[in-house]
Amino acid sequence: MKRIILAALMLIWVTGSVEPARTTETAAVFPMSSVESVDVRNQLLIFKSNDGRLWLLRVADPTAIKRESLAKGDVVKIEVGLDDQIVRMEKVRTSR
Repeated sequence: MKRIILAALMLIWVTGSVEPARTTETAAVFPMSSVESVDVRNQLLIFKSNDGRLWLLRVADPTAIKRESLAKGDVVKIEVGLDDQIVRMEKVRTSR
């Protein structure tokens, strides 16, 4: 009987200490990117990274573009998921 109780307590302890898996993992981060174009209808964003490369990526969350109200020239921090979609955007500086 003690073994069963001890085994149950160990199982509860182990399952409680395991961190749940994240829903999205970040594959790349572009900390200071300049917005070149925003296509709200198709959820696409064209931005220029620090190294001067242009990127065209789809935004995973359909409300993210509207929420951030992005415009050409805005500087944003962009996180891209493993499926090559933008999973997080944060406006760092607005265009002048």
